[in-house]
Amino acid sequence: MGPPGVALARCFAACGAALWWAHTAAVDAAVSDAWGWLVQQWWFRHDSFEPVLSVLSFVLWIPLFYTLDRIAHRQSKGGTVADFPLAPYMIQPDRSADMNAWRVEGTSAKQLVVYLAPICAMDAVYPRRGPRLEVPAPSSAQLVGEVFLALFLYDFFFTLAHYACHKVPWLWRYVHAVHHERQTVRARDTLRLSILEETVDVLCSIAALNAIGAHPLTRAVYDVAIVYLLCELHSGWDFPWMLQNVVPGEVWGGSRRHAAHHVEGSRHYQKFYTYLDDYVFQPAQGRREGPAKALPGTPS
Repeated sequence: MGPPGVALARCFAACGAALWWAHTAAVDAAVSDAWGWLVQQWWFRHDSFEPVLSVLSFVLWIPLFYTLDRIAHRQSKGGTVADFPLAPYMIQPDRSADMNAWRVEGTSAKQLVVYLAPICAMDAVYPRRGPRLEVPAPSSAQLVGEVFLALFLYDFFFTLAHYACHKVPWLWRYVHAVHHERQTVRARDTLRLSILEETVDVLCSIAALNAIGAHPLTRAVYDVAIVYLLCELHSGWDFPWMLQNVVPGEVWGGSRRHAAHHVEGSRHYQKFYTYLDDYVFQPAQGRREGPAKALPGTPS
C-alpha cells in the first residue's frame, strides 16, 4: 500500500504527460534553445563537465534529505513523531531518532578524489568532448526515452554485480558489506561504498550511456536524475510523487523495496526496476512478495 496522495500524484503526472503531448512542438523548441545556449558555454564544453555535474548533484540532493531527517529527528526527541505531518511518508518511523547513519566516517573526501581525479586526469590528457557536442538538439521524446533506457541498462548491469556481491562470500566481505553496515537507510548511504563498488557503479553508468549512444544533453540530464534517484532510493522516505508510486503495476522498485533489502539482505537486488527480482532471482517466492510486506514501523 502506498502513502497518502498517490492518486493525486498520478493525476498530476497524467496531466503533465497530456500537456507535453498537446504542446510537443513547443517543448522541443525549448529543448533546442537550451541546447543552443549550452553548447556555447565554456563550462558545458569542458571535458570534465559530466563528472563534476554528478558531484554537484550529490551536493544538491543529499542536503535536502538530510534536512527532512533532521526535522523528523527533532520531532521524535519530543516523543511525538506520530504527530509529525510527514510521518506517513517515513518508511522506518520507529528509527527516526537515529541520526547515526549520517555520521561521516572520513571516507567522503577519499571517494570524491577517487572518483574525480582519474577522470579529470584522463580528460586533460585525452580531451574528446568538443566534437561530440557538434550534433543537433534532441527532441524531448528522445531525451526522456534515452534517460529511461540508460537507467534500464544501468539497473541491469549493476544488478548482476550486486547479486554477485550478495552470493559470493569474498565479494560480500571485501566489496559490499560496508554498504550494509546499517539497517536504517538514509540518503548518506548512497556514498557508503567501497572503492571497488563505487568504481563498478560508475562503470555501469558509463556502459549504459555509451551502449545507447546517448546525446550529450541526455547524459547531463541522466547525471542529475540518477544521483537524485540513488539518494531517494536510500532516503527512507516514500513520497507519493516518487516513481515507485506514480508508475502503476509495481514496475519501479524504489525506496520501499530497497529499505527492505537493507533490513533483510536476501531480496530486492534491483535498484530501480523489478523484473529481475520478481521473475529471475525469486520466482519460487512468487511475485509481489516484497512490496506488499511492510517493514517494522511502516504505516500499513
